[in-house]
Amino acid sequence: MTVRVLDRFSVRARLTLAVTTWTALALTVAGLALARVGDHRVMADATDVTRGVIADFREALERAPTSPATEVVTAFAQDAVLGPDVSAIAVVDMVPSSAPGAPAVRLLIATDAVGTVPDAADGGDSTVVERDGSTFGTSVLPVQDGDEQSYLVVVNDVGTDLEALDDLMVTYALIALAVLIVTGLSSWWIAGRILSPLRRLHRTAASISAGDLDRRVPVTGSDDISRLQQTVNSMLDRLETAFAAQRDLLDDVSHELRTPLTVMRGHLETARGADPATTAEVHAIVIEEIERTTRLVGDLGVLADARRPDFVQRGPTRLADLVDRIARKSTVLGERSWAHDAPPDLRVSVDAERVTQAVLQLVENAVGHTRRGDTISIRASVLADDTVAIDVEDTGSGIDPADRDVVFRRFGRGRADRSGAQGHGLGLTIVSAIAEAHGGTVTLLVSTPGVGSTFRLTLPGALT
Repeated sequence: MTVRVLDRFSVRARLTLAVTTWTALALTVAGLALARVGDHRVMADATDVTRGVIADFREALERAPTSPATEVVTAFAQDAVLGPDVSAIAVVDMVPSSAPGAPAVRLLIATDAVGTVPDAADGGDSTVVERDGSTFGTSVLPVQDGDEQSYLVVVNDVGTDLEALDDLMVTYALIALAVLIVTGLSSWWIAGRILSPLRRLHRTAASISAGDLDRRVPVTGSDDISRLQQTVNSMLDRLETAFAAQRDLLDDVSHELRTPLTVMRGHLETARGADPATTAEVHAIVIEEIERTTRLVGDLGVLADARRPDFVQRGPTRLADLVDRIARKSTVLGERSWAHDAPPDLRVSVDAERVTQAVLQLVENAVGHTRRGDTISIRASVLADDTVAIDVEDTGSGIDPADRDVVFRRFGRGRADRSGAQGHGLGLTIVSAIAEAHGGTVTLLVSTPGVGSTFRLTLPGALT
């Protein structure tokens, strides 16, 4: 159970640990810097105090120039009013003396300090001495009086200040520990808030199956995670489209291939042991069904490819040349009266091969609904919104009003088609797919039974 919990929150734990570790490092560095600065400040203050006492003695010495220097040193050491941690000690003939009550350790420190000062030195410099676990700042001033040498030693006990600094550092450590705990808890909570969209994303992705692709990740905010959610939703849209196309293709193949396979199997079984004439007839029927099945599979492949983003490859194309090529290819489809027209200098950004395929499909439908001598026209024009319209107009049998919606459906066929045409009802579906891939449409513009029909393919992207 513990392993599962740690595994579930591993990213959250790592984020919390990283933030807490860096915070601890920063607090430690700040604490060390504070201790160093505090220690330096205490010693600097101790030095200032001892030097200040030395300066006061110099002034006293200047005010009594006729008095023996030894007497001045002794009097100053006994009468100076100093703080509880500061002592002025006179050292005459290496014997320390000062005001009554001076701690013995300070007298000892004064004797040691005098032993380190050359007789010729000006003195007054401060040094740090540690004794019996305490720290003292000392300044020594040699005083020459004839042949007699005496010293004024100022001893400042900084132990109290250092203890106060230690107490401050303990307080800082406790505060730092509290900050570290608060930082860890806050990091855990914030990491949970940050990762909650990812957990929702995980739950949504885990609940999606091939049969249920309509669920989407809720998009919250406008940060990087929300953009990831949008990207995942876009991916799910593409997957849903791909699975839908796959299901449609499988349904279409299973539906449409069943009939020709049944026909071929039935005739082949009939031809077993039959005479040559019957065998030849069956052979012709099977070849015809194979060709029809091949066309069906090809059309289904086109419809499956239409869902791909690279289904069309646009390029600048001169519209007049495109219509002229389509017209020349159309003439072999039937003995009709052909006509075509297009703006001479207009260029369009289209996939010329796909547009040719779509228009030829419309032309093939027109040939199927006309007879020898009827007119089929292919005309291109520019509409008011700068889109290009390619119209295929015929003077054939037209389309029954009840069939106008049916003909655009997959495997949809009008009454005339069902009565004997060889198509399988995918032609206009392919045209619609090519139009939609270009951002355009295909519509039945005009249709009058017995008079004819006009289909219009619109394509955006006219270039002057």
